[in-house]
Amino acid sequence: MTRHNLIRTLWIVACIIVLVWWLYSYGLKEDLSQVLKSESQVYLLIAMVILTLPLGIPWIYLFAGLLYVLQSVGINMSGETQVDVFLLWLGFVVIGYIQWFVIVPYLIRKIRERATTKDRATPAQ
Repeated sequence: MTRHNLIRTLWIVACIIVLVWWLYSYGLKEDLSQVLKSESQVYLLIAMVILTLPLGIPWIYLFAGLLYVLQSVGINMSGETQVDVFLLWLGFVVIGYIQWFVIVPYLIRKIRERATTKDRATPAQ
């Protein structure tokens, strides 16, 4: 397993651990009030923002906007905490994956290619 694949696997496992931890600690406990379950989403949010910085922050606002639009057309998600959390988590995972394992490697390749091209174009003295 290459170093890149190991990092990717560890990152995905960390994301899954965050979701499973939230479900085990808060989401699946029937004796907790709906308010406490909703407030406990902050823990999941903080952990996922850390794993997906910096693009995780705009995702929070995008998700909140999406919920607002759904609510304005009559679809209320406030009673479905597990669905809310899963969709929020899934968005974090998708955005974080694209950020860390598609965009960043692409930018690194481009920077290296430019440096190599620049070195070849510079005449030796």
